[in-house]
Amino acid sequence: MKSVMILVFLFFIASCASTSNMPKNTATNTPQINSASIQPAAQQPPPAQPDSSTTSSDGIVSSTAIMRSIESQKSQTMATRSLGSNSFVGAKKTTGLDLQAIQFEYNSAKITDKGIQQINELAGAIKQYKNDKFEIIGHTDTSGSEEYNLSLSKKRAAAVISELKNKHGINTSRLSSVGKGEDDPIDKNNPSSAENRRVEILYVGN
Repeated sequence: MKSVMILVFLFFIASCASTSNMPKNTATNTPQINSASIQPAAQQPPPAQPDSSTTSSDGIVSSTAIMRSIESQKSQTMATRSLGSNSFVGAKKTTGLDLQAIQFEYNSAKITDKGIQQINELAGAIKQYKNDKFEIIGHTDTSGSEEYNLSLSKKRAAAVISELKNKHGINTSRLSSVGKGEDDPIDKNNPSSAENRRVEILYVGN
């Protein structure tokens, strides 16, 4: 009986020793993420906006400042296109240059004298990009009905294109007009602000 107990004890000791010497399995089924395959959202600089050195005292933006913005927009557009099918959901959309000096008579698409001066500067810039196309976008504030503002913004954008064509000889095949009405205000906290009444110039390619 004693010998049997000794054998059982020795067997127990041997089992413990073999278990402690077994290699530990630290592998898990957690999938490994290849950090190289993760691409950050494209970071694009905002389009250059006019500063005080390129804007007159009455708010008219010079052709030099407009050209600077166009170059910035072109860079953004080309960067986005170069992404191709790998473009990111978070990539920034190219935004245009707001020209608030392009003003109109009250409740009208007739351009004011100040607006004509600003369009002269705009034409000078556009003529430097003979093979490029641009979109003229009209915006309004929230005065009046939404339907009326949309219609007015379209008429005002079209009026700018007419001025560029008739006075400056710019081919309208390079220009398109869009009216956004009150849908895209600059001052979202004050939709009726005069700041929201503006014309935006957007580079769209060649």
